Amino acid sequence: MPLTKAAQAIIDEMVVANLPPLESMQADEARALMNAVMKTPPEDQDAINSIENRKIPGPAGELAVRIYKSDGPSLRPGLVHFHGGGWVLGDLDTHDGYCRRLANFSECAVIAVDYRIAPDARYPAAVDDCYGAVEWVAQHGTQIGVDKTKLGVVGDSAGGNIAAVVSLMARDRGGPKLKVQLLAYPAVDATMANTTIKEFTDGPFLTEAAMIWFWDHYLGDTGRTAPYVSPLFADSLEDLPPALIITAEADPLRGEGEAYAGALKTAGNEVVAQRCAGMFHAFLGMAAALPEGMQAIHAQADFARRQFGLCLNHHRLRQKSKP
Repeated sequence: MPLTKAAQAIIDEMVVANLPPLESMQADEARALMNAVMKTPPEDQDAINSIENRKIPGPAGELAVRIYKSDGPSLRPGLVHFHGGGWVLGDLDTHDGYCRRLANFSECAVIAVDYRIAPDARYPAAVDDCYGAVEWVAQHGTQIGVDKTKLGVVGDSAGGNIAAVVSLMARDRGGPKLKVQLLAYPAVDATMANTTIKEFTDGPFLTEAAMIWFWDHYLGDTGRTAPYVSPLFADSLEDLPPALIITAEADPLRGEGEAYAGALKTAGNEVVAQRCAGMFHAFLGMAAALPEGMQAIHAQADFARRQFGLCLNHHRLRQKSKP
């Protein structure tokens, strides 16, 4: 189906804005421009009970994290969040609105991680930082009101890649036992071999050329099929956390995200795959303008609550979606 009316309106606005293509810019130039464009505006900052900025130790120095909590019990499940942006763009501010909503809807603590980004810090810097953050929460969660026995990971696009990789690392290294992974349009195949890459080579929103630019900045000369680069190529996908994988119909990454969902299910994991019709890449970050984005965040919250053994109070959760 074509884009929904609201989604098409956003794409039309982008055409009018005439932003330069990512592949025409240097990484620092693109980051400055796009982070300013993607920063959550004040009107999109839903009220939330508490937000705490703090520093935690990471593998290469301190990591900044931002902890979001709605009203609720003093000890609650924790979702460690990794932002999208192709491992080159994005920060805590670009995903602030999303994290507020997920914390409110799920009544979990959301711990957003400001991991090192490329090309200044190429692979494996980002995944090392994010795995380190999950380990820190597993060890020190009670300090921030998190139940260390109820942890999950969440990420979109490049952040979805990181969440999938961290889930693999935790299994392989005998690390924290994760209860859930929430992956939104994840990049899980650096070979870019899936047919939807070509089907949506010119977008909307995300293009094939932009994905090449992202992967090149992130990996440099690193091989494309290593499992902690491309989870789709992992030797084994057994014994991984239950996964909700959300994809967008008009997205070059749709095919690999759905292939990963199928591979996880074949390996015996609990998986729910949800394709959102009429949507483009990154639509969860535009939930204020796209009802489908708000519905997808609710789906993530509900899936996490089920995995954490929390009751589903739909009336209360839906009320929190209102401005």
